Amino acid sequence: MQSQSSNQKNDPDKEVTDHLESSEATSDSTEIDAIENSSFVGAVKKSRLSKLQKRIILGVLLVIFTGGTLAGIPIGAKPNSNVRITLAYQSIAKAFMPLDKEGVVPKNIFSASVVPLGASLLGLANLDMGNGPFDREITFSIPFTISQATTFEQTVIAHMGWRLLSRQITPTGSTFYLQKSGTDGKLWEEKVNIKKSNIISLGATVAKVTISLRLLIVSFQ
Repeated sequence: MQSQSSNQKNDPDKEVTDHLESSEATSDSTEIDAIENSSFVGAVKKSRLSKLQKRIILGVLLVIFTGGTLAGIPIGAKPNSNVRITLAYQSIAKAFMPLDKEGVVPKNIFSASVVPLGASLLGLANLDMGNGPFDREITFSIPFTISQATTFEQTVIAHMGWRLLSRQITPTGSTFYLQKSGTDGKLWEEKVNIKKSNIISLGATVAKVTISLRLLIVSFQ
């Protein structure tokens, strides 16, 4: 019985899952605390408005802030150094350079956007085409199974301090929607998509696991 309990304590997958779930709650709590402590909310509470009017105003503020439309509140989870990325990895910064010649993506977003070491670049996509907010994607093939790639990405999310908005994990692929405040004062979103793709290699079609990272600005400060 003691041995089973010890194994459960040291289960890395459970540790990552627990951290991801708690980070969602922590992020929401941080946003609500920021609302409660803001000077504007204090002014509303001290005003001569009726209780009903105050509740309506504060309710609207809560919807606005927790909806993420104001980037003044830091969005993201705290990086968890206790969750270790067991595979060697590399930043996508160098491979992403052709998509970011203007230097729009801040360093802290690049340093938190990683792929397994040895990943092979497959493609680059400029989705915004210079019109509207930054929205670009990079795709790699990786020498792993979908399960291994999914576990890798979950440890990256926890270790790097991304805020997990949603995730879909199936035997045929995984998708993660993440958010993080950039050091540029903007709120960034990353969509990570892991799946099997048919790739033409040496004249033959080969099924390989691919990982795509799509970086986009979702709001401004």
